Amino acid sequence: MVTFPGNPTLERMKTLVDDLVQENGGWCWFQDPRLIVDQHETQILFATVANVDGPHGASVDGNIDVNRFDLRSEESSHVTLGNIPTRGRGDDHNVAALWQRPDGRFLAKYTGHNYGKGYNGNPKGTDTHLDHFYRISVHPHDATEWGPEQVFRWPSNDATGKSNAVTYANLHYLSEEGGEKGRLYNIGRASGQRWQIATSDDWGETWTYRGRITTPPEGGRGYSQGYMKFSDNGKDRIDFFTTEAHPRDYNNGLYHGYLQNGKSHRTDGTIVDEKVCSEGGPVPEQFTPVFLPQTQKPGCYHTAWAIELSRTEAGNLVGLFQTRFGDVNGPLHKKKPMPGTSYHRLFFAELVEGRWKTTELAKLGAGLLDSEEDYTGLGVIDRKDGNTLYISTPIDPRNDTRLPHHELFKGVRNTEDDWEWSEVTSDSEADNLRPQLAHLPDGTRRLFWVHGTYEHQTHYSTGILTRDL
Repeated sequence: MVTFPGNPTLERMKTLVDDLVQENGGWCWFQDPRLIVDQHETQILFATVANVDGPHGASVDGNIDVNRFDLRSEESSHVTLGNIPTRGRGDDHNVAALWQRPDGRFLAKYTGHNYGKGYNGNPKGTDTHLDHFYRISVHPHDATEWGPEQVFRWPSNDATGKSNAVTYANLHYLSEEGGEKGRLYNIGRASGQRWQIATSDDWGETWTYRGRITTPPEGGRGYSQGYMKFSDNGKDRIDFFTTEAHPRDYNNGLYHGYLQNGKSHRTDGTIVDEKVCSEGGPVPEQFTPVFLPQTQKPGCYHTAWAIELSRTEAGNLVGLFQTRFGDVNGPLHKKKPMPGTSYHRLFFAELVEGRWKTTELAKLGAGLLDSEEDYTGLGVIDRKDGNTLYISTPIDPRNDTRLPHHELFKGVRNTEDDWEWSEVTSDSEADNLRPQLAHLPDGTRRLFWVHGTYEHQTHYSTGILTRDL
């Protein structure tokens, strides 16, 4: 049986005790890694953010937690690294990205969701809107004791004069860059709502700002200038998916590129930007199209958003993304019609002989909430060979039956375009969302996911469940 600190206050949690490893926590999906397996192969670490709507309420609201799951005892525990509210509440966008250094110590990097200026409940002061916080464990392979919270401040360098706050952290280590310790990248959305890079050549002790990956056309495209997912080869290359903007503001396509030797490239190796670490940068459309949107009309696929990008053990690139379908609106967001938000679709993408191939996999239904109509249950790919994945959907992919809640399904590819589905969860009393996989050294897998009631990124009563596959 999995044990955990405290007793859950929600009755529904009592029936899930065998799977429950964090009773109050959630995560967004634009931070990675949120889950890592220790080099000693005895524990899994995963990051969460607590919310006032969950067990223990205000006493844990906004806590930035690193959770430890012991593979031998199957017991779980957690350490709170910091506390960051957004508009006075815990926000799953604030979850930490985790990395284990070559010396065995752990690094956690986290920040607020547009945190700082203009928001109430910010105990760190109003000048923290461009700060990334980070802590490093004191001892190798020990997640119970951490050094003091440190700060890296992103420059306010937006040419338009905007000083938008930082959001998200993504950690990617390239052993063949930098000096003898390699180079660690942190990629986040910083000033001007653009994705930017900071690096460390001393395993996360100190950081240097480098520059932007992309730059939108003059005037931008609304709230955020694209959303990115990343994957690295551990040596000299970081691949990415990107969109042009937030889906509520723009009919997004999906594009692939990669960073190598200080340059950004299209899929075929064509150089797009000779100097990534600069204040310029290309628009997303200059990279290789993975999906090009159709018009927002009946029978059309449009308005993409990235879910997952992964490199298999053989080095092949695979990914997941979603689109809207047709022109039927979901609930209105700020009284703005959102065509196609009632019918999201899930796609699998893979790079085959230098070209991106996409396959429609499943229906994802309407958005989870009326203020973010493109939030869906999401999915994760088993990177062993890219032929197995786990998805969250309220529509059974085997027969299109509509379900009371989001359930998890396992998909296994039989042929190039045919996937066989089986249920992982069923008859749930609440939603099962945002799965993540732990890849264990013995070849087995353990699935982690968010379970509960999700009303908003700052209003959720969810815990983290796990299951040995």
